[in-house]
Amino acid sequence: AFTEADEKAERSKMTKAEKAEAKADMYGQVHPNETPELIASSLVRLEEELEKLPGEARVGYSRAVERCPDLVGEKDKLKFLRCEVFNADLAALRLTKYWDKRIEIFGEERAFLPMTLDGAFRDDVSAIKQGFMRCDDAMMDTNRRRVLFVDPSLLDHSKHERSSVCRSIWYITHAVLEDETTQKRGVVFVAYPHRAKYEQFDRALVKMNITSIRGCIPVRVGAFHICQPPIFFKVIFPLLKLLMGKRLRARIKVHTGSEEDLVNRMGKFGIGADAVPSELGGNLILNQEAWVERRREAGL
Repeated sequence: AFTEADEKAERSKMTKAEKAEAKADMYGQVHPNETPELIASSLVRLEEELEKLPGEARVGYSRAVERCPDLVGEKDKLKFLRCEVFNADLAALRLTKYWDKRIEIFGEERAFLPMTLDGAFRDDVSAIKQGFMRCDDAMMDTNRRRVLFVDPSLLDHSKHERSSVCRSIWYITHAVLEDETTQKRGVVFVAYPHRAKYEQFDRALVKMNITSIRGCIPVRVGAFHICQPPIFFKVIFPLLKLLMGKRLRARIKVHTGSEEDLVNRMGKFGIGADAVPSELGGNLILNQEAWVERRREAGL
């Protein structure tokens, strides 16, 4: 577990640059000016960095190149470069880890299919509709970062296997990554565990979810807001922080208080009331099932 003492020690050792980056991410990430020259040269450097990696680190990626070359083209590689702010070496590592994890989570049969409801997620529609993680076009902060809403109280382990729930997170994150601005500016997580019960906490699922986001799926995480945590949260929070790693830990904010307090706090971080779900006292009413059906009709 990662204790409060560990956290204080870690923060005390953070450089000024690391602290400044974490604070900036909370309010809106900075992205370089993308020119055709930057994109072209970065794609070349990414290929060079991929070649430098040992063969065993490129097994999943190499299989993807062979099995689904249309899913590892320049457009897809650009997502990883944007996620790592055009650091080609980091993008290469994330890209190879991504394919290893994708094969692990989806299995050989579905890993190389398009990331659509009728493709890789054909058996996970029910888990996606469950709404453990939700998004909406209106859920965007003032810096045009997409907001992802997480409600652990909606988990039903009797209906969905943890692997299917994890894949539902892959679907939501890939859905928001269809937007080029999200690729550049990242996302903000808002978690609302207030109504969750201790028996809904699944350590293995938590690990699967965090390792999918951390250094894997090409999504920049600006902040992770935890709103109105339940009493038992103090028991599991050290484990969550341990799994999240240093970079994500520095972006956690825990909020308590009334619904009005929560809406005001979100507003200070650029998330207005119209982008805050009604569960937290905001104006946005989410309809996950309708959102999923719209995407299915669009072939997404």
